[in-house]
Amino acid sequence: MKLCVTGGRKYSDRSTAFEVLDSTHELLSIDALAHGDAPGADALADEWCLLRGVPCERFAAEWTRYRKPGRKNPAGAIRNRLMLSTFRPDVLIAFPGGSGTADCVATARTLGITVLDLRERLRDSG
Repeated sequence: MKLCVTGGRKYSDRSTAFEVLDSTHELLSIDALAHGDAPGADALADEWCLLRGVPCERFAAEWTRYRKPGRKNPAGAIRNRLMLSTFRPDVLIAFPGGSGTADCVATARTLGITVLDLRERLRDSG
């Protein structure tokens, strides 16, 4: 099973993130995981993969490439679409985050990817 993780740059609840990923792995056997290569939830997922021996793909946003003066930078949304369409996860787990996390969840749902949305449930924990 291929899993994608999204979540905020400030999400820091390592024990909960590891508990969620361990439980998911036990139930569905994660063969590979992808994330947006940012601090927070992505970094926790990266650490989890390293410790559990699960292959990990990182999709970094190209912030400099898409920067235009006076406009919102679309690099995060472009990265989310690229990550979801090329990695083709079976499931997306959404940890608490902001607009980038919301964009990734909406994109996954549009693509028919199953979303385990933990944003509200875990909001108080990190």
